[in-house]
Amino acid sequence: SVAVAYLDDLYSRELFETFRAEAATRGVGISADVPFSPDDEDLRPVVTEVRASASSIIVVLADADDGTRLLAELDTLTSFDDAPPSLTQRVEQVV
Repeated sequence: SVAVAYLDDLYSRELFETFRAEAATRGVGISADVPFSPDDEDLRPVVTEVRASASSIIVVLADADDGTRLLAELDTLTSFDDAPPSLTQRVEQVV
């Protein structure tokens, strides 16, 4: 299963719904779906909820600025000693 964090705006919500439907058709479960606001100064609660899902795959649906902020917070709060192997691999950002 995958955890999904997405920007809570019209575009990202629609993108998430499309992702959810496609994941379901492929038999991929979503263990957590966590919206976040561009106004959130502290993204630790989002990261905590995503990490609590214990998914080895995290999907981030956001624009470059807010997606980068969330990825940075994931890096900050993730100890690579206990992270799933996929988190230790390089993240490729698609804009």
